Amino acid sequence: MVLTVVAMSGVVVPSVNAAASAGDLIKMEGNSSVYYLGADAKRYVFPNEATYMSWYSDFSGVVTIPAAELQSYALGGNVTMRPGTKLVKITTDPSVYAVETNGTLRKIQSEAQAAALYGTNWNTKIVDVPDAFFTNYNVGSVLPSGQYSIGSLIKNAGASEIFYYDGTSYRKITNEAAFNANRFNMANVLTASTTVSGTGTEISAVETGLVNVSQGASTPDAVITGSGLMVSLSSMTPAGTGIPAASPMDFLKVNLTAANDGAVNVSAITLTAYDLGTSTFIDEVTFYDNGVKVGTSKNFTSDRVASFSFATPIVVNAGTTKTLTVKATIEASQTGNFAIGIAKAADVTATASAVTGSFPVVSNTMSIVSGATIGTVGLTNAVTTDTTNKFGEDNVLLAEFDLTANNEPVLIQSIKLRNGGTDTTGIVDNLKLFVDGTEVASGTYADKYVTFSLNNYKIAKSDTVQLEVRGDLGVTNNNDTFVLYIKDVNDFGFIGQDYGFGVQLTTAGLANLDTTTEGITVTLTTGQFTIDMDKSATPAKDVKAGDNDVVLATLVMKSNGEDALLEQIVDSGGNDFEINGTGLEADEIENVEMRDVATGAVYDITATRVGSTQWTLSMTDEITLLKGVAKTFQIRADMSDSVAVGGNGGPIDDGDTLYVVLDGAAMTITGETSNASITDITPSSVTSATVTVKDASLTWTPTALSTQTVVGGAQDVVVYQASLKAGTADGIKLSSVTISTDGADTAFTDDDITKLDLYLNGKLLKSVSNSIVETTGGADGYITFNSFSSEADATIAAGATVNLMVKASFASTVTAAGTFDLELESADDATSRAVSSNDSVTETGTISGVSGNITTTAKGTLKVELLVTDVKADEDTHILAGSAVAADRYLAELKFTTENEPIKVTRLRLENSGTSASDDVASVRLVTGSGTIVAEEIPEADGDVLFDPFDYVLAADQTTSLFIAPVVRGLNVLNDPTSTADYNETMIYNIDDIATGVVATGVNSSASITLVVDPDADTVATGQWAAASITSNTATIVGSALTTITNAMSDATLTGGTAKILGKYTFVFDNGSNRNASNEELKAYLDALKVTVNKSTAVVITNVNAQIDGTATKVAGDITTLGNGNTSGSVDWLTTELQGLADGGKLDGTVTLVITGDVTTTDATSEYVQTSLADVYGAGDVDYIGNGATDGTILTATYLPVAEVIGGTLSE
Repeated sequence: MVLTVVAMSGVVVPSVNAAASAGDLIKMEGNSSVYYLGADAKRYVFPNEATYMSWYSDFSGVVTIPAAELQSYALGGNVTMRPGTKLVKITTDPSVYAVETNGTLRKIQSEAQAAALYGTNWNTKIVDVPDAFFTNYNVGSVLPSGQYSIGSLIKNAGASEIFYYDGTSYRKITNEAAFNANRFNMANVLTASTTVSGTGTEISAVETGLVNVSQGASTPDAVITGSGLMVSLSSMTPAGTGIPAASPMDFLKVNLTAANDGAVNVSAITLTAYDLGTSTFIDEVTFYDNGVKVGTSKNFTSDRVASFSFATPIVVNAGTTKTLTVKATIEASQTGNFAIGIAKAADVTATASAVTGSFPVVSNTMSIVSGATIGTVGLTNAVTTDTTNKFGEDNVLLAEFDLTANNEPVLIQSIKLRNGGTDTTGIVDNLKLFVDGTEVASGTYADKYVTFSLNNYKIAKSDTVQLEVRGDLGVTNNNDTFVLYIKDVNDFGFIGQDYGFGVQLTTAGLANLDTTTEGITVTLTTGQFTIDMDKSATPAKDVKAGDNDVVLATLVMKSNGEDALLEQIVDSGGNDFEINGTGLEADEIENVEMRDVATGAVYDITATRVGSTQWTLSMTDEITLLKGVAKTFQIRADMSDSVAVGGNGGPIDDGDTLYVVLDGAAMTITGETSNASITDITPSSVTSATVTVKDASLTWTPTALSTQTVVGGAQDVVVYQASLKAGTADGIKLSSVTISTDGADTAFTDDDITKLDLYLNGKLLKSVSNSIVETTGGADGYITFNSFSSEADATIAAGATVNLMVKASFASTVTAAGTFDLELESADDATSRAVSSNDSVTETGTISGVSGNITTTAKGTLKVELLVTDVKADEDTHILAGSAVAADRYLAELKFTTENEPIKVTRLRLENSGTSASDDVASVRLVTGSGTIVAEEIPEADGDVLFDPFDYVLAADQTTSLFIAPVVRGLNVLNDPTSTADYNETMIYNIDDIATGVVATGVNSSASITLVVDPDADTVATGQWAAASITSNTATIVGSALTTITNAMSDATLTGGTAKILGKYTFVFDNGSNRNASNEELKAYLDALKVTVNKSTAVVITNVNAQIDGTATKVAGDITTLGNGNTSGSVDWLTTELQGLADGGKLDGTVTLVITGDVTTTDATSEYVQTSLADVYGAGDVDYIGNGATDGTILTATYLPVAEVIGGTLSE
């Protein structure tokens, strides 16, 4: 756990541009984690707020630095508590320690020693260190009696001088300035019981050793020495497809693989947006680890990046691969093609010495489709009634709300709720999620979040279900609170069953539970003494006969008012201390005892059988409990597996249950200080989770799958899936499975399905062919899997949950379209045995129920659109002779949409309705959005282009875009006989409307795909291609291309006079290697130029001229409305004037045109003049001739990427 922004609420954190320095407190923008930057250029983590506050009094010194800089500092470790500030302990050990330099712990021997050193309120200085962080410290020798720990601040009674104890000397702190400079705190100053005097060097200024936060900082448990981390694209990354906007989608699955020599911590990842879509449309980008959200969601910036920093690093264990999923949502109503990836190794911050991979690691392209009405989830009726509950209370309602599935059935994948109350270890446990009163998932609590992973729990379309979160309260601090709310819309994971896309909570639904005021605030209270059954430590579980030292309950006790003596716990007179349950016969339970978890001490318990539902317990050993220190005990027993002597009892039977009940009134407790009985015990009674005796068990739950349509030839299609959970008593060996159709589904046949594979936990158990028992007489069809290849692969470990999956491969041609769905019809259709006893096991759970609907069809479908809406293909353009069209000026987008199977386009014909022919165009390419050439053909004589064979394969169920990119021949290039292009010839393409304009074949089905021309030249439907009247943009061949126009004049002071410079504009022309008809280098001519002038009313401009910078020849322009009283006007130059410029007006390369004029100003203040080229794109302010001839065809549009060029301003 790292210090979070919650602790920094209300603090303004300054930003810095320069690199941070050693000793700085640093964080990055958008992330709340605060680090200490050490002298070794490493950043150190504060494990919790208590540790931070031992070194600093507030957050005013924290500075924000760029993400790239933060990521450049490797993680150095966890900061330990500052010496001389706090005493520490862990929750599972009552020992209390003083902290010395370099994280060394010195055990306090007794309460008397603690009181003598730290005063009677010594226990208020104790801070619980989570077990996970206790390993950051080094346990040294016991602190001798009468000796202060190193780092202690000490003063004599009645005196003001303060000393620092360094282990040998008491060093006097000379003044307040020195005290503050070393960040000492008066709250930590101890009053000596015997007089001390200064014996060492005085402290008069800051000393590095005293304020070095990284001293003793140890590497966090998961930080490693692994040599490498490999980043790769997971094979499970979704195929590119058409997706709806406003839907959270899986974009990328990335594998992180650690080297065998050590685990790796990943603390930050930067993602990059790819393809043509606008990056800022990509929102709510989120990492998930095994279905659980990791870190916070981000939006992509205009720089096309999204940076993530993980406060709790992602741990990849040595020699293993962790797969992370990246989800993202494209903003509603937006369009485009989008992909997400990791650009380079430096974008992954990890503790490995090297990050490797084939970068960039990029997802497939997702294309936004319009018109899809996907599901949403509404949230209503959030309960807001606050409650007050005692420590240790069980099954407390923590949250309640309704969810409604709109538009389609919805599958719940995960739920994550944030605690806006007190974040204290052990505040809740035994978390359960209930839907309509039925428990569906167990949860965890960590880092302020309650998390539930669900196995695609289904909410039917339009149905509303009630969700309850319940848990057991722990023993923490009086008036602690716990309140759950939704921090981020992506904290709830849903998928729509009909369409298979991610869906989200509605905005209104999120607003019903997105603050703590909309949740249930649970306030925890205490009495003199608290007890709790910790069900997270001992949850409900299965055991078997013969198991010894079975933990039936974990009991936590804490004396809150004073040290206490527990004298006995005895069941008597209705005050219960007993084992309850069912089927509890004589001698089935043996050797009952209570064990101190911290010390291992064992206390005998006398167990007496009362009847088949009850054994009373009695423990009479005395146990001392220190004030404020929780002690944890296990109540254990042996489960008999043999018949008792005489044959009257044992072994314990399958199905017997046991749970422990403890009433506070059964405990005899005396206060060590008051010597009075302690009877205020909360809660009044606690009950453990239930332990069930079972030989073995297997819970079978079908997993809901999305509806699928498949064609002949499809391979490895998941047609059934279930979750199998073995009971905790014993492992399970699966030996036979029979999967049936849900009714007489005639599509489930050997003719259509060539092979069925059964997988367990990702391992192939059995492949079968020609073994389907097909439906006859209305009976179900079925397939049986047995004689598995590996018994080990067919074994489920005790307590484990695995996925069982059936995959189908289909014949190249299916006999007829149809549907089927599969299920395990009953428990009789699966055969399994216990690992230990080999006894037969009967499956329990939902068992029956189909996974999803499979529709077979003869072949896939295709539609082909020709579009000019994509940002890379939405404008007419000029193409310089001898070059290819620019990457952002393609003529059109060919958009292919497939369904049901991959499609191979074998033939494509483009018709040219422009004036160009094969002597003008060298070739026509089809390229991807990233510019990769997938096909290139030479045009036919008339300019038409035939791609045959094309043989381009389109992935199934997705949209793929290719762009039309002509390559033009040169224009009279020296020594190039192929440079036969003509100036001003045009290219305009459409898909030919002949019968073979587009020809395609199904990759799986091998069938010819039905395609016709769109008959109404309107919306292209499935099975059609765009009509011939739908054409591309126009490309015009030029011998010299105007590529840019920019302002070349800086702002300056306005003064009156003659020939004043009013503007400068730089034109860049490119003629390649082209020559004119006279075999001279081809140069362009400006044919028309219009300069717009804005000015103050009284300023008068006359005699405006243009000239090429560096030459003397000027040409006069035609002035319009630039006299007194006008605020704007213009100056025009036409062909005759412009061809009078230097060198006859020939232009090539970079040319700057200078505009001058006579200016008359007045005495008025703030007068100004500014020029501009107001319309440089279309038929506006700049015309030119691009074939090197003065009388050539005029190009009245430049097609430049800017519409206006604004010049510098002259002002007073």
